[in-house]
Amino acid sequence: MDQMTLETWMVKWLEEHRAFIKESTYGNYSALIHNYIIPRIGGISIREIDEQCVQEFVLKLLSHGSKRCGGGLSEKTVHDIWNVLKEALRKAYRQRLIDHADFKVSFPSSCVKRPAVILSDRDFEALSDYLSSHSTARNLGVLIALYTGMRIGEICALKWQNIDLTERLIHVQHTLQRIYVKKQNNRNNSYIAISPPKSRTSIRSIPLTANLAESLNCFREKNKVCAEDYLLTCSTQYIEPRSFENYYKKILKFVGIRDIRFHGLRHTFATRLIEHGADYKTVSELLGHQSVTTTLHLYVHPQLSQKRQCVELLEYTKCNIAVETN
Repeated sequence: MDQMTLETWMVKWLEEHRAFIKESTYGNYSALIHNYIIPRIGGISIREIDEQCVQEFVLKLLSHGSKRCGGGLSEKTVHDIWNVLKEALRKAYRQRLIDHADFKVSFPSSCVKRPAVILSDRDFEALSDYLSSHSTARNLGVLIALYTGMRIGEICALKWQNIDLTERLIHVQHTLQRIYVKKQNNRNNSYIAISPPKSRTSIRSIPLTANLAESLNCFREKNKVCAEDYLLTCSTQYIEPRSFENYYKKILKFVGIRDIRFHGLRHTFATRLIEHGADYKTVSELLGHQSVTTTLHLYVHPQLSQKRQCVELLEYTKCNIAVETN
């Protein structure tokens, strides 16, 4: 047991852990382990892993961890890798395979968080107008993302039976995604999984605007769709997220909008709601987050105009003080 390598332990830990995590989480863990942990430090004896070893590992990932371009990985990705490694080492400690697992790892203060890209007000209106005037199943899917903040996997899994046009509600109950599982032989296995959303709070009901509900109702009546049909295909056959995102990017190019990820529509939805005075708790529940903190930290991106209005409050206050003094 003393000669057990980190690679052997990580593979063993992942398989034992599989029964307690979602399929998508298992796929993510597998990719992080086989793409980054095993190739770089997998050959080390598990008993030789110490704080200096993991600290150097983290710094190397940040500086040149990318397999594609040779540059550094994002801080978020490295945090994800470290969290998986840390969890596995803690279990090894509980099983008395190692003597210590409470490693402290620091991240350089120079790590800069990349701001999420969202649609400007002008681009939002242009995209919304185009989608509304060109009513197809896939266009309705993009329109729903604009006005509900749903994740792409949730929209791909959406069936007409989940849309209540009488109450003007969408019931989010499933997500669809392709799961990639990295194997030791360096081959990828993949399959489609349709499962409950990301967390329990992600199972939610989202109100529809009157215009969006009307667009959906007109489309349903015109195309005679069935309850079991997927929204994006009007049939019992689904479309997977990668194909839907490729379609979405073609729409952006056609309308003349800069290329942003489909997930940017979710950021746009949250940011616009906050800018227009919606309270954080309500926005958090619409997004299906487990806490308001997640919403504020990841999905609220004030535009420059909001920042200008904010600092102008100082001048407004100064003027009021001067008037009161006189």
